[in-house]
Amino acid sequence: MSSQPTGPYKFANVYSGMLIGVQGASTEQGAPLVQWPDNGSPDQQWMLLPIMGRDRDPAFIIENVNSRLVISVQEQEWWLAQLPYSGSRGQQWQVAEVAGRDVIFVSETNGQLLSVQGQSKEAGANLVLSRNEDNIYQQWAMSKA
Repeated sequence: MSSQPTGPYKFANVYSGMLIGVQGASTEQGAPLVQWPDNGSPDQQWMLLPIMGRDRDPAFIIENVNSRLVISVQEQEWWLAQLPYSGSRGQQWQVAEVAGRDVIFVSETNGQLLSVQGQSKEAGANLVLSRNEDNIYQQWAMSKA
Protein backbone atom coordinates (compact mmCIF):
# COMPACT_ATOMS: atom_id res chain seq x y z
CA MET A 1 0.00 0.00 0.00
CA SER A 2 1.10 3.54 -0.70
CA SER A 3 2.51 5.70 2.08
CA GLN A 4 0.29 8.55 0.80
CA PRO A 5 -3.32 9.10 1.90
CA THR A 6 -5.60 7.23 -0.44
CA GLY A 7 -9.27 6.96 -1.06
CA PRO A 8 -12.03 7.32 -0.64
CA TYR A 9 -12.71 3.59 -0.71
CA LYS A 10 -15.63 1.29 -0.11
CA PHE A 11 -14.93 -2.02 1.65
CA ALA A 12 -17.36 -4.84 0.86
CA ASN A 13 -17.34 -7.97 2.98
CA VAL A 14 -16.46 -10.89 0.71
CA TYR A 15 -18.95 -13.19 2.48
CA SER A 16 -22.01 -10.89 2.71
CA GLY A 17 -21.29 -8.38 -0.05
CA MET A 18 -22.22 -5.54 2.32
CA LEU A 19 -20.13 -2.47 3.04
CA ILE A 20 -18.47 -1.21 6.20
CA GLY A 21 -20.65 1.63 7.45
CA VAL A 22 -21.56 3.55 10.56
CA GLN A 23 -24.83 2.64 12.28
CA GLY A 24 -27.53 5.10 11.17
CA ALA A 25 -24.92 7.04 9.14
CA SER A 26 -24.13 8.73 12.47
CA THR A 27 -21.45 11.37 12.83
CA GLU A 28 -21.40 10.94 16.63
CA GLN A 29 -18.36 9.73 18.56
CA GLY A 30 -18.74 6.12 19.67
CA ALA A 31 -21.25 5.12 16.97
CA PRO A 32 -20.82 1.41 16.20
CA LEU A 33 -19.63 0.06 12.87
CA VAL A 34 -21.98 -2.24 10.98
CA GLN A 35 -22.30 -3.88 7.60
CA TRP A 36 -24.97 -2.44 5.32
CA PRO A 37 -25.97 -2.75 1.66
CA ASP A 38 -24.36 -0.16 -0.58
CA ASN A 39 -26.60 2.91 -0.59
CA GLY A 40 -24.07 5.48 -1.81
CA SER A 41 -23.91 7.17 1.61
CA PRO A 42 -20.64 8.85 2.65
CA ASP A 43 -20.74 6.85 5.93
CA GLN A 44 -19.72 3.90 3.74
CA GLN A 45 -16.65 5.70 2.36
CA TRP A 46 -13.23 5.57 3.99
CA MET A 47 -9.79 7.13 3.63
CA LEU A 48 -6.61 5.15 4.35
CA LEU A 49 -4.22 7.53 6.08
CA PRO A 50 -0.68 6.22 6.54
CA ILE A 51 1.01 6.56 9.91
CA MET A 52 4.32 8.23 9.23
CA GLY A 53 7.65 7.62 10.95
CA ARG A 54 7.18 3.92 11.68
CA ASP A 55 10.17 1.60 11.70
CA ARG A 56 8.07 -1.54 11.18
CA ASP A 57 5.37 -2.61 8.72
CA PRO A 58 3.23 0.26 7.47
CA ALA A 59 -0.01 0.89 9.29
CA PHE A 60 -3.00 3.06 8.53
CA ILE A 61 -5.73 5.05 10.19
CA ILE A 62 -9.09 4.32 8.56
CA GLU A 63 -11.07 7.58 8.53
CA ASN A 64 -14.76 7.88 7.72
CA VAL A 65 -15.52 10.43 4.98
CA ASN A 66 -18.85 11.42 6.57
CA SER A 67 -17.75 11.97 10.19
CA ARG A 68 -13.95 12.37 9.92
CA LEU A 69 -13.74 9.92 12.84
CA VAL A 70 -11.62 6.75 12.68
CA ILE A 71 -12.25 3.05 13.14
CA SER A 72 -11.39 2.33 16.77
CA VAL A 73 -11.22 -0.73 19.01
CA GLN A 74 -13.31 -0.13 22.13
CA GLU A 75 -12.24 -0.93 25.71
CA GLN A 76 -13.57 -4.48 25.53
CA GLU A 77 -11.07 -5.00 22.69
CA TRP A 78 -13.50 -6.70 20.38
CA TRP A 79 -16.20 -4.31 19.17
CA LEU A 80 -15.56 -1.40 16.83
CA ALA A 81 -16.80 2.19 16.76
CA GLN A 82 -15.80 5.53 15.29
CA LEU A 83 -13.86 7.93 17.52
CA PRO A 84 -11.57 10.95 17.10
CA TYR A 85 -7.99 9.95 16.39
CA SER A 86 -5.94 9.82 19.59
CA GLY A 87 -2.83 7.94 18.46
CA SER A 88 -3.97 4.75 20.19
CA ARG A 89 -2.83 1.41 18.78
CA GLY A 90 -6.53 0.52 18.77
CA GLN A 91 -6.90 2.97 15.87
CA GLN A 92 -3.99 1.64 13.83
CA TRP A 93 -4.40 -1.07 11.22
CA GLN A 94 -2.18 -3.09 8.96
CA VAL A 95 -3.78 -3.72 5.59
CA ALA A 96 -2.72 -7.00 3.99
CA GLU A 97 -3.69 -8.37 0.61
CA VAL A 98 -5.22 -11.83 0.43
CA ALA A 99 -6.16 -13.89 -2.61
CA GLY A 100 -4.44 -11.26 -4.78
CA ARG A 101 -7.37 -8.83 -4.72
CA ASP A 102 -9.04 -8.64 -1.31
CA VAL A 103 -7.68 -7.26 1.96
CA ILE A 104 -7.76 -7.98 5.67
CA PHE A 105 -7.47 -5.34 8.38
CA VAL A 106 -5.19 -6.40 11.23
CA SER A 107 -5.51 -4.47 14.50
CA GLU A 108 -2.28 -3.17 15.98
CA THR A 109 -3.90 -3.70 19.41
CA ASN A 110 -3.89 -7.49 19.42
CA GLY A 111 -3.33 -8.78 15.88
CA GLN A 112 -6.97 -9.74 15.43
CA LEU A 113 -8.96 -9.01 12.28
CA LEU A 114 -11.84 -6.70 11.49
CA SER A 115 -14.74 -9.16 11.09
CA VAL A 116 -18.51 -9.41 10.86
CA GLN A 117 -19.93 -10.59 14.20
CA GLY A 118 -21.22 -14.15 14.06
CA GLN A 119 -20.34 -14.46 10.36
CA SER A 120 -23.69 -12.78 9.70
CA LYS A 121 -25.10 -11.92 6.29
CA GLU A 122 -27.71 -9.64 7.89
CA ALA A 123 -27.80 -5.89 7.29
CA GLY A 124 -26.85 -4.06 10.48
CA ALA A 125 -24.63 -6.82 11.87
CA ASN A 126 -21.91 -5.35 14.10
CA LEU A 127 -18.28 -5.29 13.09
CA VAL A 128 -15.90 -6.70 15.66
CA LEU A 129 -12.40 -8.07 16.13
CA SER A 130 -11.86 -11.81 15.95
CA ARG A 131 -8.86 -14.09 15.74
CA ASN A 132 -7.63 -14.88 12.25
CA GLU A 133 -9.61 -17.85 10.97
CA ASP A 134 -8.56 -17.37 7.32
CA ASN A 135 -12.24 -17.03 6.47
CA ILE A 136 -14.02 -14.87 3.88
CA TYR A 137 -16.15 -13.11 6.52
CA GLN A 138 -12.86 -11.44 7.56
CA GLN A 139 -11.94 -10.41 4.02
CA TRP A 140 -12.90 -7.18 2.28
CA ALA A 141 -13.10 -6.25 -1.40
CA MET A 142 -11.66 -2.76 -1.74
CA SER A 143 -12.94 -0.43 -4.46
CA LYS A 144 -12.78 3.30 -5.17
CA ALA A 145 -15.87 5.13 -3.91
